[in-house]
Amino acid sequence: MTRLFGFILLLCSQVAVAGYGPYRADVVRVLDGDTVEADVQIWPGLVTRVKVRLAGVNAPETRTRDACEKAAGVQAKARLSELLSGAAVAVDQVRRGKYAGRVLAVIYADGADVGSVLLREGLVRRYSGGRREPWCSP
Repeated sequence: MTRLFGFILLLCSQVAVAGYGPYRADVVRVLDGDTVEADVQIWPGLVTRVKVRLAGVNAPETRTRDACEKAAGVQAKARLSELLSGAAVAVDQVRRGKYAGRVLAVIYADGADVGSVLLREGLVRRYSGGRREPWCSP
């Protein structure tokens, strides 16, 4: 058990700038437009369930009082679900996120970077930390 815990810590550490991966993943559920919960195969026969946030992007919130942002968030979440549904999913460039229990990664569906698809479609914005801009005009 201690070795498993050590390997998971290694997986989630930021020792390497590029991160770890790729790892095969089965999406359990889409939480919002930039976060999924997935069973990630970190070793043959060894799977861990983890929340994975798309690296480098930010989606509008689905849990907000702002009706405009909420609608945009629901649309981003639906599109992410559509991209991942039935696809061969992999997570790559895995590194630790700033919130406990969540990692940042590039998520691929059938070889396509879903974050890039969502960016091209205008459903998410580039994000590298820091302050988020409002999604809707006041």
